[in-house]
Amino acid sequence: MRKRTRFRDLTVIDYLEKRLVIACDSSGAIGDKQHDVVKVDPYILGRFLVRVPLMELLSVGAVPLTVCNTLSVEMEPTGRSIIAGIFDEMRQIGMEPEAALNGSTEDNIPTVQTGAGVTVIGEADRLMDKSMAGDVLCCIGYPKVGQEVGLEDPDICDLLAIKRLREMDGIHEIVPVGSKGIRYELEELLKRNQLTLLGEQVDLPLEKSGGPGTCVIVTARADVQQWRDVLGQPVTVLGVLKN
Repeated sequence: MRKRTRFRDLTVIDYLEKRLVIACDSSGAIGDKQHDVVKVDPYILGRFLVRVPLMELLSVGAVPLTVCNTLSVEMEPTGRSIIAGIFDEMRQIGMEPEAALNGSTEDNIPTVQTGAGVTVIGEADRLMDKSMAGDVLCCIGYPKVGQEVGLEDPDICDLLAIKRLREMDGIHEIVPVGSKGIRYELEELLKRNQLTLLGEQVDLPLEKSGGPGTCVIVTARADVQQWRDVLGQPVTVLGVLKN
């Protein structure tokens, strides 16, 4: 029997000499339909919808292989626009969406509110999932949610930033911040690694939702001050990890 485990928001399956890594995300009442609560172009919804699970995979060093979208909207015009956003986000990290994307839409029943989901499957030799005493812990980006989120916002993290971080030496854990906020993800990281934090005073809303992966926390044995120029996004040092 193949071993199945949960790590953070990921499902991990041992498969031959690799590990399959699976992430998903969903969205409701966000779009341009009559009863959507947050009004946004479906294309932008597609970008952020797939960004979250792709970010989860990249953060642990997995290579995304395929994306499956499950859209509770008609193909034309809403589904087509969401899929165009998914395509462009996949291209950001070098995926070929025409071959790697599969999915479904709702073309039997008229819909008046947008619902969408996406699942991403990748593979990894091993998970990059350990932090160590002496690591600097910092936050890349700024937590934003709902109407605050914009596609070209320089204050939020994106897939290219995660990709660049994973290519740097000394990077240990990368944890996308979800709806429970920075403090929750920080406390889970400390508990998982049996470490404590010698913290610094920071001007960040630690309980605020990170929305669609607008920020990540990172542990590293590196000079994080140099990251600002490399990443082009805010870098806030939260402290140093201790035993």
